[in-house]
Amino acid sequence: MCSNQSRRIIDWLSSCEGDDSSKDEIGYPLQSTKKRKFDMNDATPVAKRQAIGIATPSLSRGSPERRNLFETAPSFHSSNATSRSSSPSKRQRSSEIEFSNPSVEFYSAFSLPPIRDEAEIPSWPELMNAIAMKEDSMFLAQTALVEHELDKICKNIGYCEQRDGNEDAWCELVVHPILLLAASLSRNSRYVDVLNVKSIDVYPRDLLPQIECGSSLPAKRVDYSIGLEFTTHNAWKETVRRLQDRTLNQSKNKMLRDRILCSHVEVKTSTGGSIEGRNQLALWCASGFKKLDSIWDDLHDGVVAPPVAPTPLWLWTGRDLQLFVAMRRADTIHVLDKRQWKISDKSALRDVLATLVSVMDWGWESYRPWFLRLLGQESVPLPGEVEEAI
Repeated sequence: MCSNQSRRIIDWLSSCEGDDSSKDEIGYPLQSTKKRKFDMNDATPVAKRQAIGIATPSLSRGSPERRNLFETAPSFHSSNATSRSSSPSKRQRSSEIEFSNPSVEFYSAFSLPPIRDEAEIPSWPELMNAIAMKEDSMFLAQTALVEHELDKICKNIGYCEQRDGNEDAWCELVVHPILLLAASLSRNSRYVDVLNVKSIDVYPRDLLPQIECGSSLPAKRVDYSIGLEFTTHNAWKETVRRLQDRTLNQSKNKMLRDRILCSHVEVKTSTGGSIEGRNQLALWCASGFKKLDSIWDDLHDGVVAPPVAPTPLWLWTGRDLQLFVAMRRADTIHVLDKRQWKISDKSALRDVLATLVSVMDWGWESYRPWFLRLLGQESVPLPGEVEEAI
């Protein structure tokens, strides 16, 4: 007599018998549905199935958390979280998007017509000085903690490269840590936030720029934004009552709507496509400029909007980092490729850190005052000041 185990196996094989349309438990056809003679010396039979397009993790060791960072799973931006499409990869499809209303144009460091004065682009000289800041003048008193953090980030850069880390790995192990370190070193650290905006859409959708070819609007996001605290909670509620969308930026998310967003960060792998990253930064930035127009219209009906302050944009592509500065002239957004880094050692990473800190300080000391003038709220109390209960 067959053992109970053998009987269960034979019964299972019998259930597989049928026509070629038989499906397995997740809906995929079995390659073989014919019953075969069972031999007691055979290993337990396993049904052969067609591959369903989910890649095997590239790492077989390490903690579950770290291993997940390097799986070649679909990006979190994808609407299909279970399988990868058979269409060409995103970096194969990527091309520069032709935006209109407003249009977006990219320039090299020396091809953009010069800025005449601050009236044309508010806060421009202060931002240029911040970007030109050298690390020697900022980190004269380097602490052991800062050096230790830089060593860790450098090690993680090598780790991501060696293990072919995906975007999540670069975000979690490299970019987010250095952004947090920069925020902690800012002289305005209590008012500066590093905001994760990976899953946040532009709101309302009419802030999205149009596409010249007439195709549908792309639903693109960035990874991080540098946010500045606006004012006390009571003063913020009084201000947003005057705004149609009840938010200070291009998002209705409760974690963001009371923050002034002064800079944005997008992360790609070394093979992830810098053009795709530029498209994402351009869309998010263009929506932000249109939001500033919307705020002005809500507060000054019928009055022509003044020039707007520039927005620094950071594109990390593996070890490579580009700092763009976006400005608006008339109906065109000019995106200037201002600085580039190849992060090959701790010295280069320290220079990146110094520039991040300097730009964050510019955000609080120059961009926020300009934003308050746009709102007509120059005298609002500082965040954290004692306020009367309502």
